[in-house]
Amino acid sequence: MDGLSFEDKDIKNGYLRVTGNMEGYFVYTLFRGNNSDTVVEQRTGCGPECEQEFIVHVFKNGKLTANPKFEDLYPKKKLDKHLISLINKIPNGPNGETPQTWIRLPKFERSIDLLVVDQNPGATRGQASVYRVGVLTWNGNSFDFKKMSLLKPSNIKIQDVH
Repeated sequence: MDGLSFEDKDIKNGYLRVTGNMEGYFVYTLFRGNNSDTVVEQRTGCGPECEQEFIVHVFKNGKLTANPKFEDLYPKKKLDKHLISLINKIPNGPNGETPQTWIRLPKFERSIDLLVVDQNPGATRGQASVYRVGVLTWNGNSFDFKKMSLLKPSNIKIQDVH
């Protein structure tokens, strides 16, 4: 495709971020499995606000074998219940924005961060707070969910939320 470029790549660790002539970007992360490998594709569209969509590709012996829903790879009900319990406890952003949930694919680790940001990452004004509220850790077949109840902003910077 014309106008696309690799903004960030770490082939050894199975990470690729693609940007270019589009509003937003794509991130691909490889999760090696016991019997197959899974690539999670994050499509982030920014314009005027950022939104995420996830597509999953499962490969066995180098061939695409399935495209499950991302939500099928982790305990969605447990995660949703945790997010609902926390999001009302997190203050609105500096300009009254409602907190946004965000998922960050890993660049180095094998765990996906579940974040709550007090502003939409695509329309950040002023100082934004990022809360790390959970982790999805790859176990070779799916993701195990670990909730974090810490309600203090993390040291993750808004520019590192992708």
